[in-house]
Amino acid sequence: MAHFRAVIRGSRGEASRLGHKSSGIYARVQTWGWDVVVDARHNEQDGNDWAEVELVHHTTGQRVAVLDVNLTTGKAFARADTVPSGVPYQPKTGQPCSCRRGIERDNCPQCEGTGQRIDFAAIRNARKGD
Repeated sequence: MAHFRAVIRGSRGEASRLGHKSSGIYARVQTWGWDVVVDARHNEQDGNDWAEVELVHHTTGQRVAVLDVNLTTGKAFARADTVPSGVPYQPKTGQPCSCRRGIERDNCPQCEGTGQRIDFAAIRNARKGD
């Protein structure tokens, strides 16, 4: 019987995979620059299930350990104060975006992935004048 289950959904629908205590389960979510890697496994010594979350850069192979999660107790332990871009690891979500009004903010290194609120209405309104 499986101990772990991973589910992923994309443009072609949903797929799942199973893992056992002995094999664990591994997932990689890729973007153009950085991947998010989650490696979950059972630790026989303490009897807990653990997941390690890290970032891996496509080109350089640089690895940044971000988080260890005890999946048995639900406790998480941050492993890095900042990600490579210098953005704080746990940003205040819902805060206004720091970009100038009217700029495409989807790929802004200052705001991307920070959880900051992006004002899409301001972007649309700024483009109406173009």
